Amino acid sequence: MLPRRTNGRLSEPEDAARLLMRLRDRSRLEGPLRLVRADAAVLAGLPPERAEAALRRLLGEYRSHLMVTEEGELVYEFAPGLVRRDARTAKEWLVRAGQAALSALWQAFQVGFKVWIAATLVAYTVIFALVGLLMMLVSDNDGAGELFLWWLLPDWRFTPRRLDGAPRKRFYRSVFDYVFGPARVVPGEQEEDLLAFIRASKGRITATDLVLLRGWSYVRAEEEATRLLARYDGEPEVSADGVLIYSFRELRRTAQAQQDRSASPAAHGALMPYLPEPPLTGNRTATNVGITLLNGFNLVAALTLGPLAATTFGLGTLGTALLTVVPLVFSVIFFAVPLARLIGRQAARRRRRRHNLRRALLASIAARRGAPASAAELIGQAVTAVIDEALRQQGQLEDRAALRRLAADELERLMRDLDGDVKIPEGMEGVRYEFPRLREELAAVEQARQAAPDSERQLGPIIFSSAAEADEV
Repeated sequence: MLPRRTNGRLSEPEDAARLLMRLRDRSRLEGPLRLVRADAAVLAGLPPERAEAALRRLLGEYRSHLMVTEEGELVYEFAPGLVRRDARTAKEWLVRAGQAALSALWQAFQVGFKVWIAATLVAYTVIFALVGLLMMLVSDNDGAGELFLWWLLPDWRFTPRRLDGAPRKRFYRSVFDYVFGPARVVPGEQEEDLLAFIRASKGRITATDLVLLRGWSYVRAEEEATRLLARYDGEPEVSADGVLIYSFRELRRTAQAQQDRSASPAAHGALMPYLPEPPLTGNRTATNVGITLLNGFNLVAALTLGPLAATTFGLGTLGTALLTVVPLVFSVIFFAVPLARLIGRQAARRRRRRHNLRRALLASIAARRGAPASAAELIGQAVTAVIDEALRQQGQLEDRAALRRLAADELERLMRDLDGDVKIPEGMEGVRYEFPRLREELAAVEQARQAAPDSERQLGPIIFSSAAEADEV
């Protein structure tokens, strides 16, 4: 097992630097760098314990994987050329820079256009407020005017509620969502969610857990598990069957009363999240119709009433532009952005279906614990699960034929990503797909969780408390 941290340091920097220099010399001559603890000790001229500590430090800084031999010995494999985890190729840098630039431009456009929308709403709010006040003065029943103002003004005191008790969205937020769409939050994608799962799983995970949680391939899951191991003071353990288990004892320690979950991710629903189709605006139909009519009125007025008023009153260039060009550009952009989002939903729908089908296929494979099953069985169960989930969450019926085609393609990808095998059992017709690695890792990690002592969670007795000191004073 790898040595634990000492005063927050994995090893002396000099040991890691010395080993890294030797590895760089070797990387110029070979492909992937594969070595065991004894190799590192010989290369760097270090005692085995210090060599292993230096290896652990390099695991966190460079792209690498851990493997296990039949005898249970750990093998460290570093990517060719010793590539840092944060390193990017020229193409990746260009792609990331382009994405960052586009994201910055889009964010700037959203902020600017929202300011424009807000300014327009403020102007109309002043006009409508004056109309509401006039209604209160001239009418014997001032309730209508007060209600009109209360519905229109910002959230100064409280948020009104609909008849069903849910908070009603303010009009200006409805306008923003009409143009740019409602904010989206995908649950379970943050690192803290992953750490919470590790703690809830008694601090023991395998690459299979990350596959089920994130939908990754084993290659990516192994790289991520190695990163977590180095970053969160984990230790690799080897089961009796030679399965590599990533153990995080330090993450289990807690001062809170908390129950661990000892089952596999599939057993307690810890799978990659299902992605429902996001709403285009998140508004009620009546609200969308009202916003469309308001902006449609501005668009028509800019083309007809604006030029007529400019000619009638003899307005100059600036006045004419304010009545024609400005509202026309505003109205066109106001309609063009949601229209573009609507057109792009088809490509997004296909990506979302692939995601959900992969999730459903993983759930079916995990429920069978990787046992052999025909493609028809796996695809049929996955398609049915996606259709049922869509009906349950959105009341929408998915296209079964299209889903089956996508599911067949996704199953082939999973066979590659999860080291699947194809078998033709004797006396049976058809091909069977099985996932032996998934089966072995699920069984091994469940045994490790069952054997994990509860003492790992417990703190020692408290020998000092500032609260007690304060009470005495």
